Amino acid sequence: MTGNASDILHLYDGYLFGAHDVHYYSCDCPMLKYGGWWDACCRSPCGLTMPYNDPTYPFGWNCNAETTIKLMSVKMMVRRECFDCACVSGHKSVSGVYEITNPVTNNPILVECVMKDGYGYTVILQRHDGSVDFNRTYAEYQDGFGSPFTEMWLGNRYFNYLTSSWSSRLFIELKYSDASFRYVDYSDVIVSSASSQYTLSRVYLMTGNASDMLRSYENHPFGTHDLDPSGCGCPMLKYGGWWDGCCSDTCGLTMPYNDPTYPFGWDCTAETTVKLTSVKMMTTR
Repeated sequence: MTGNASDILHLYDGYLFGAHDVHYYSCDCPMLKYGGWWDACCRSPCGLTMPYNDPTYPFGWNCNAETTIKLMSVKMMVRRECFDCACVSGHKSVSGVYEITNPVTNNPILVECVMKDGYGYTVILQRHDGSVDFNRTYAEYQDGFGSPFTEMWLGNRYFNYLTSSWSSRLFIELKYSDASFRYVDYSDVIVSSASSQYTLSRVYLMTGNASDMLRSYENHPFGTHDLDPSGCGCPMLKYGGWWDGCCSDTCGLTMPYNDPTYPFGWDCTAETTVKLTSVKMMTTR
């Protein structure tokens, strides 16, 4: 519980709801004689369903703290916790940045949600101007960095949760210097847990008008400059973080944004004159 009032509700944890005509304990408490609540055998002589103006069995929350100052009104509300943008899409239809609960830490976080084709996509990776340095440690890629308002990597722990809890589509949207858009859409992708070094353990059934580059990294663990599982010393891990394919590519989505030697890109052989300028990698269920 958080808040600035007493944690009274916890007293009733595990108890059945009762009223004056139906109750499940032999306590005959005022809280059930004059209202309805979760029967806790007279834990409190006041309650939120008690008579509004009865000094003997008063309407109240915390009787001990409400001796001189009386409770005047109450609203008890339930908020549905969302752990991803697929959940957010159930009550929001506009793309944007929303607050959800991180299922790994149970803390609130801001994520970008893209609403398209009836689905809510959670953005995992976003780059468009080079404002965020992607040459990060393994721990930083694990926990995430950046901001949904600029550039970001949401975090491998969260990526693992999103793709291992249910069948997950992965959509990668690519924008190029000639203003053209390309995309790849994978019908199912799985990123394994930390104990498996966030291995890209499944890449299934791609559609789209860009090259199927992700498949070459299937069954490879995630690596960075400070934790290189294969020991190949590849540029893709020296300057960014990705699934280590032992130098199968010289460009990548986490490579330096304006480096002609080890460039930010998707398909190096196809991007010699037209350059990748932005990317969004996002998943839904």
